[in-house]
Amino acid sequence: MTCLKPSLFYLLYNRRLVSPERLKWALWYQFGRPWNATLSYSQVLIAFNDLTLLQLKQIREFWGPDLDEEPIGHLLLDHERIGPAELLKVSQLHASEPRSYLGGLLIQQGYTYREELEYILKKPLFKRPHAPPEQRAARIKAMELFRSRLWLRGYLSLKEIAQLELDCVESLPLSFKPLADLLVLNGDLPDFLVELMCVAPVPRGNDPLLPMLTCHGYPPDVLLPRLARELVAADLDKNLALLLAEKQMISRQRLTNLILETYRDHIKEAQGA
Repeated sequence: MTCLKPSLFYLLYNRRLVSPERLKWALWYQFGRPWNATLSYSQVLIAFNDLTLLQLKQIREFWGPDLDEEPIGHLLLDHERIGPAELLKVSQLHASEPRSYLGGLLIQQGYTYREELEYILKKPLFKRPHAPPEQRAARIKAMELFRSRLWLRGYLSLKEIAQLELDCVESLPLSFKPLADLLVLNGDLPDFLVELMCVAPVPRGNDPLLPMLTCHGYPPDVLLPRLARELVAADLDKNLALLLAEKQMISRQRLTNLILETYRDHIKEAQGA
């Protein structure tokens, strides 16, 4: 099942193009406007100078039609308030009524209600919990989201996820971090969840993506110095896979294929052992 599209919301966050506070503020602005003649999410950001037309144009050119610009559906799905089939149906309806608020259409179809939308918008969207019990609960939830996105976006089947023994783990083994990086790269997951799933931060020089790239002809002793030369302040905490694609050191599609090929080869090797 591959009904989901990459989220503009997560792409803007992961690329640090708009601050988390303004991303959330724009969601509230949409919620508080008349639902039958609302601005799109990107129009709200542009109207209040949080995003430029050039930035949006570049993102649209890069992604083409494979971009979901309305975040509220993804957020409701992330919090298990709607299912993917419901989001797909209402997204198709929204295409014929682009000035209507997607959340309002979800209510009209009976998939959610106003108080539920307000509840989701009140939740902290990009905040890592500090207390150990809260961290564990959030980590388990993030892993569920990680698995569902791999499947819903067509990267891996449920069978392949089980074959990699990722179907019931509470935290992400470090060797599988590149799969989470793939979701960050393609706008399927906010990057702060990767650190949460991995339990502890991973130094860039020890990132498991590097040996994977080495096996495919991209030596770290070439990549890392070049990357260091091109980094600016806004890049320092960005995901490595995202940085490599942004700096045009490897294309997004090539990196996506490389990561998926590596784990599918791992499954084949395990089956042949």
